[in-house]
Amino acid sequence: MGLIHANIVLKNPQRSKLAPVKTTASVDSGAVHLCIPEHIQLQLKLKSIDQKEFSLAEVSF
Repeated sequence: MGLIHANIVLKNPQRSKLAPVKTTASVDSGAVHLCIPEHIQLQLKLKSIDQKEFSLAEVSF
């Protein structure tokens, strides 16, 4: 497993008039879920389907 960086575009398919958000994502190659920051959720007017606490591991580049 390794850390992957990607440029992604997020949009809300239920609100097509909202501008998409372009951002850079960092993810472990074994991840199965996507978490987005609250400010992006609010910007895209997305509904939460679940909330969990998490912590980030120390990563050295």
